Amino acid sequence: MNLDQSVHLQRRIHRFAVMGILITGLLVALATAIPMYRHAHTLVSSSHMEGVRAQAQAVGQFLEKATELARQIASRSAVRDKLAEYNRWEISLAEMAQFSAPRIREALDQAGNIAGMVRFDAEGNPVLELGIALPDAAQALAGQDPIATRRTGPVATAAGPHLLVSAPILSRDGERVGTDVLAFGLSQLQAPLTRAHGSLPRTRLLVFNGESGTTVELGPSGTVVRVFDTTESAPGYLRRAVDGPAGQQHVAQNGPDEIVFYTAIREMPGWSFAYSIPATDFYRPVLWQILLPLSMIALLVSAGAVLTARTIRPMAERVLQQARDLAELGESRLLAASVFDASPQAVLIMDASHRIIEANRASVRITGYGQSKLHGKPLCEALFRPEKRASCDELLWQRVDAHNGWQGETELLRCSGEVFPAWQSVTPVRDASGVIRHYVCMFTDIGEKKQAEERIRHLAHHDPLTDLPNRTLLTDRLAHGLDRARRHGTSLAVLFIDLDRFKYVNDSLGHPVGDALLRIVAERFATALREEDTLSRIGGDEFVVILEELGGADDAARVARKLLDALETPSRVDGHDLFIGASIGISLFPTDGDSIDTLVRCADSAMYRAKEVGRNTFQFFTPEQASQSRERFELERDLRQAVERGELRLVYQPQADCATGRIVGVEALVRWQHPTRGLVPPDRFIPLAEEIGLISKIGAWVLNAACAQAYQWEKQGRSLRIAVNLSGQQISRDGLVELVREVLGTTGLSPTQLELEITEGHLLQRVEQCIATLRDLKSLGVTLAIDDFGTGYSSLSYLKKLPVDRLKIDRSFVEGIPDDRDDVAIVATILSMARNLGLDVIAEGVENETQLTHLRGARCAEYQGYLLSRPVSPAELEALLDATT
Repeated sequence: MNLDQSVHLQRRIHRFAVMGILITGLLVALATAIPMYRHAHTLVSSSHMEGVRAQAQAVGQFLEKATELARQIASRSAVRDKLAEYNRWEISLAEMAQFSAPRIREALDQAGNIAGMVRFDAEGNPVLELGIALPDAAQALAGQDPIATRRTGPVATAAGPHLLVSAPILSRDGERVGTDVLAFGLSQLQAPLTRAHGSLPRTRLLVFNGESGTTVELGPSGTVVRVFDTTESAPGYLRRAVDGPAGQQHVAQNGPDEIVFYTAIREMPGWSFAYSIPATDFYRPVLWQILLPLSMIALLVSAGAVLTARTIRPMAERVLQQARDLAELGESRLLAASVFDASPQAVLIMDASHRIIEANRASVRITGYGQSKLHGKPLCEALFRPEKRASCDELLWQRVDAHNGWQGETELLRCSGEVFPAWQSVTPVRDASGVIRHYVCMFTDIGEKKQAEERIRHLAHHDPLTDLPNRTLLTDRLAHGLDRARRHGTSLAVLFIDLDRFKYVNDSLGHPVGDALLRIVAERFATALREEDTLSRIGGDEFVVILEELGGADDAARVARKLLDALETPSRVDGHDLFIGASIGISLFPTDGDSIDTLVRCADSAMYRAKEVGRNTFQFFTPEQASQSRERFELERDLRQAVERGELRLVYQPQADCATGRIVGVEALVRWQHPTRGLVPPDRFIPLAEEIGLISKIGAWVLNAACAQAYQWEKQGRSLRIAVNLSGQQISRDGLVELVREVLGTTGLSPTQLELEITEGHLLQRVEQCIATLRDLKSLGVTLAIDDFGTGYSSLSYLKKLPVDRLKIDRSFVEGIPDDRDDVAIVATILSMARNLGLDVIAEGVENETQLTHLRGARCAEYQGYLLSRPVSPAELEALLDATT
């Protein structure tokens, strides 16, 4: 008996045994499943019947509520009487609308779910429309029944489908004086439908209006899907439900794929409701309820089949064993050949003399050789460069034979002559006596892996934005540079560079512009340096340069000057000409230190000294800078905690009318009362706050505290305008308008008492953005002033666009009047320009009567300065107000 005959016999034995078991199991399953199916069908149908009843009730309650709201609005006595007066020609249409509109609008707002309404007079003419525009169906509905409330729709409006409800407006004598037609949005059905029966996935809801013949289809959550406008388009079961008794639910099969549950709406005669679900969703729970017994039967049948198979297996096994042994040998060979050819690794099989006798598809793909060109070639000749073949023959096979194989990274040759990196292994294949009969060589192209490793290595040591060395590579190069400098006795310099006002560019123009500017700066710096110098970006706008083999400090200074000169011309980024400078600190080896940390720290201290002396310059490190650096660090640390610790306080400098001397306002100025340093001058901590990004937080505190104090004065009967300075960062960042609105709301201060001062220099840097922000601030009702006017190269071309109310003449022009002719001319020009533009003017820094007399003669409106008062505390200001009243 051959293998095919043996298999055929085994199959016949199995087939008869299993068929007997399956037939028995099928009969038992039918006897069990049919009654259980009927019971489960009844339970699921009852559940859906209850669901359609609950949802129909929810729809009915929605319609009743809409009808009741329409009656309530139509019965409001005051507006009803006005409509009656209009019908009797006692008042005009405008008078009636002026009286009725706000009252009806209030009622609509209280109702919350009415999208619009139209009020008709007794003749059916529309006299008042509120909310969305209603279609012609509204007027037709108003004329259907003069004394009954009616409904129609849903009808299409510009805002989507809406239910229209008409309600007669009856006079005190019961006479109809008009009709209201109100539009109710169908989205209001969402909540009651969801509460009534939950959101059923893949459910289709239908509401039929027998009064108008309109049907609306809703989604599972009550959203409108579409509207049928005619009775004929409505499904027949909806029409039958209207004619049937209320309170009864029905089920119908609507085609092969849909089950429908429908009922008349008890609360609204003439209306019916239905929802349908896919037949699969209906029958799924039915089938689940009979699944357990059927599963048990299937388990028993399976157990019987297994027992049967185990019983007959010994008989069939003996018949098949011989045939199977023969078949398995052929299958093993076929499997081995398939695995060999399907392997993603290149696989070559060689004979004992190292010649290739088999090559899989991967080896052909990787090397580019055809099968015929590989066959018969020695391995080293096929895969290695000519200059490597001799060493391959000598070393490779010695290692393979001695160590029973070899693997490692190597370079192989393609047919095209291209060399590629590969991971290769060579293994000998021995026979039963230990003699090598074949070799197996496997290799993989690892070129992409090597490239990825190189990219990762590069990213780990370079800044991703500028591709300059990062802090890690900088540290490594500086360590090697110091080693070379020590060995050769040469000098080395570290230049720490921080871009001036880069933070303002980043905050005002956005990070993409800032990133583009950093790339331009990096390119310019690289051009100014030697190839052997190291330029690194260590974060933000900070760069570090390592200069080796210097002749002395003069060489470092010359390079620093070249770096500053590289930034002289503006950088064009996204339509902006950006002028950027740099502050550079220089430390020298071995003068200033002999370690990486020391040299970088000293260069950093020198950089801060460069900023202090005016920016856009360079400074060498000096020992005094170390203590200054520590003091600056401590001052920065304490400033970050000053707001939370309550160390900031406000003083107020009064502003007076030039003509009368009466105090009309004050300017709020911030002071820092340090617990150990005492009173820190503003010129020490305000620039530091701007540099470290803390000025916006301090500015928000000043605004809130000043407004709160002004409100307290107002409650005391001292109504004063209070001026608060805004920083450039506050103007540039989003959220300023919301902050001012919130502060005014929380403090209770009237917007007309708040004046916001913006320095002219900040305005000129981003005029268009500032104009938009100032307009938004102006819309709040506050007063806007330009501080230090005249110092920022003012021009009418931008001044006429700014929505400001007041100019503040800078103290630098006031201090020279009346003796300095230039200052006199500048002040006169500012006053004349302000009058022509309709702006008020206040002069700062008035210190003597001569200056005040001149300003009064020049018709300057207000002044402030030490002549009137120094900045004082709230109590001192109140005493000053009492003394001058």
